[in-house]
Amino acid sequence: FLQRFGAGSNDGRTCCFYQLNHLDSAESLLDEIGVSPPSSRASGIMTDERLDKVKRWVLHDMGEVFDESWRDAIRSLDRVTVRGEFTHGETELREADDVALPLVCIGDSLLNCGLGGG
Repeated sequence: FLQRFGAGSNDGRTCCFYQLNHLDSAESLLDEIGVSPPSSRASGIMTDERLDKVKRWVLHDMGEVFDESWRDAIRSLDRVTVRGEFTHGETELREADDVALPLVCIGDSLLNCGLGGG
């Protein structure tokens, strides 16, 4: 899916999430693409020849299933970061009698908190 950022009308920043469920880690995906795992957050932001490798891999993975507008979005990416999926897993909410602290959820913060922009 695509997510727009910024409040200004001239701010075109957009994040594209392409989720894969058939690989067990970000490292296995990078290996399949032919890209070495990054050693830092900065080196994980791909704007060089690795970007082209990722785009080719994603377009191949998409096959002909996706509409051409989605394939155009992938072709238009100017940087890519590959990250593992970090979720909280299965959980149970406590009964209201056990908790005095209110829960406030903002957007997808529980799902992607700390992943940063890539």
